This record gives sequence, C-alpha cells and structure tokens, in this order.
Amino acid sequence: MGGFISYNKYKKILVLNETYESYVELKKLAKEVQDKLYYDKERPDRSTFKKVDKSARKLKEEYENKIIGIKDLVNINNYTTLKDFLELNTRIVFLKNDDAGAAGEYTSQKELLQKESTRTHKLIKNFSNLNFGNLKGGIISIYEHIFPMKIILHELQHAYDDYRSKGKYSNKKQKKKLLSKEQYKLMASDEFANDPIVKHIQDNVPDILNVKSIKDMNELLDELDINYLLRTKNSESLNINDETVKDYKHKVELICKYWIQTRINMRNYFKSNNEQSAYFVGTISGIDFFDSNGNIRNINDVWKEFIKDYGYQAHYTPKIKKILARKFSQYYHKIKEAGTKKIQR
Repeated sequence: MGGFISYNKYKKILVLNETYESYVELKKLAKEVQDKLYYDKERPDRSTFKKVDKSARKLKEEYENKIIGIKDLVNINNYTTLKDFLELNTRIVFLKNDDAGAAGEYTSQKELLQKESTRTHKLIKNFSNLNFGNLKGGIISIYEHIFPMKIILHELQHAYDDYRSKGKYSNKKQKKKLLSKEQYKLMASDEFANDPIVKHIQDNVPDILNVKSIKDMNELLDELDINYLLRTKNSESLNINDETVKDYKHKVELICKYWIQTRINMRNYFKSNNEQSAYFVGTISGIDFFDSNGNIRNINDVWKEFIKDYGYQAHYTPKIKKILARKFSQYYHKIKEAGTKKIQR
C-alpha cells in the first residue's frame, strides 16, 4: 500500500508517541465515562438493535438532560497525557434531540462565549441558568444514546484537539457562501416551508435534489418551463402572472443553492483536520491489531479493515488517503514495537 512509512522512518519521527499515548488514554477515558453513566447489563428496549445488543447500552435516567463535569467522573491522577486537559473539566450532556442531524457535537469554550453557533443556541435554550463564562472547557453534547462508546470517544478527540491547539483547531475555515445569513434564516422558517410555491416546487421539480453545482442549477433553470408547470400542475392557491413566475424561479434558485452549499459543507466537514483526527481515533479503537494467538496481524490486512470501517470514502482525496496511510502505519509500528496486546486495551 503506498503511503505507509517504514519502521526505520518511524523510529526517526517519535513525535508520534505523545499522540499515540493520547489515543490510548482517550479510549480509556471514553470507556470510563460510559461505564459511569450507563447501565452495565441493562440494554435499551429497541427491537431494531437486537442484532447488536452487546454493544448497545442504556443511559442511567438521572443523567438525561444534565450537564456533568468529566473531571468529576474519573480520577485524573490515573491519566498522564490527558491530566492537564482533564483539569479543564470539559462538560458532557445527554440530550434528546431528534433534529440534531448528528450523533454528538462538541462546542468549544470560545463558541460558548461568542454565542454564534447553532450548538451554543441549543445549549443556552436548554440550560439558561448556566454561566458559560465560568467554564474553562467546552461542552460535549451526545444525542445518540444507544451506542455511546464510539460517539463519546469521537467528541472527546475534538475537545482534546481544541485544548492542544488553544482553540485554533476548528472547522471554521469557510469558502465563499452561496447563501446569506438572511437567506438561511428565511429557508429555516415555517413561512418558507409552508409557502405554496415552495410546496409546488417540491412536488413538481424532483430534479432539484440532483443539483450538485452552479452549472447544474443553471441548466435546470434553463430547461424549466415554469409557465407550463403552473398551467398543468397548478394548485388553486397559485395565481399565474409574471410576479409568480419570477418568484418561482427565485425560490428554485434558493433551494438549489441550499443543496449545493450543504454538499460543499459536508465535503469540507469530512475533509477537515479535526474530523479526520476524530474519525481516526474512533476507527482505530474498534480494530484488533492482534490475532487469536496474540501475534500482530499483517499490516495490509489491518489497513483494509481500517479503511472499510473508517467510511466516507466519497470524501477522500489522494492527499487525505496518503495522510491516513502514514498515520495508520505509524500507529501500527508503535503497537508492534510494544509487542503486547495489553497496550492496545
């Protein structure tokens, strides 16, 4: 596999050691948090998860919708690499939020103070009495409570990266936006969702969901015969006139730009350094590098399993795959050098 580094080269760049130790301790921390907050044997009563009941856990009722300091859950003296990070007492909260669009989120202390992000708005809404200015660390919000280990670990990595970079490790680099804040606000409103023209577009312009670029949007608009649609597939709530046609075209364009921007944002999200870091530690934590006899497995076999579990291949670039291979092989050599299965646990 191209991109792997040799063992000799690995020996020359032992700066990996601190990162490796943080991976080990973050996994230990995520498990300790899970074990404190979730029942050990009791499983969620959800028939759709029957096949994976062994990994499913049930959150203890007293921790629902409650902000908990991670420092209060563990003995920080049992952690070497993470001890200073744990002193910040990053909070964790388990919220019921079906509209979150994510299994978990990390909100940095900087975001909490600026009060700009949607994550912060959710927290302010749920915990209006909390003085965010008194917090030294951020807040981890967990929405998916059934399989917590990997989600907690993923968000802990975000929190730790934020700590290591002194608040500079984020997804905040933005490229040109296709929609203004006002347009986003409009499209998120009930007024827009209930607009008769918007409903007509949703029912009669299915190709709008396939638009991936401005070029696609322009081609759709060129081919779209709005007058014909309004005459043949009209509802009584729409009056056919020049203003209606103009408004119809404008709203098709808005919806197209929204989907294009969403795709761009998702692509940038999965390609960002902090997401790569969090997905890496989450994937690594679920892979056994040793066979049943306690011997290290072949690096290519483990790599194939890693890539399969890592997911989101659609967002890979050759550069990202090369970085992943390099990082993976460094980690592999570290485990092999340790020569024991115990260090992986």
